[in-house]
Amino acid sequence: MGATRSPLDPASANTAFPLSNTSGRPEKLLTAQEVADWLGVSARWVLSHASGVNRPVLPSLKLGKAVRFDRIAVEEFIRQCARMNRCRAV
Repeated sequence: MGATRSPLDPASANTAFPLSNTSGRPEKLLTAQEVADWLGVSARWVLSHASGVNRPVLPSLKLGKAVRFDRIAVEEFIRQCARMNRCRAV
């Protein structure tokens, strides 16, 4: 039998979130307000696009009632919108 791996061990986890270069831990997830400040829009805009009510859909994670955003996924969202010229608010 093989050794049991912990799902919380970053070395054994197959995670979609990038690991920071220095600490080996996943980067901090952003709140809707932090993303809104970054994009220059309201938190309501961020949440409505994260929920899929409005397009384009902003990638997000739902942790219980909390909605969080991965910085790299938001950067990719911005690049996609810029290429498609469909995201007027960004």
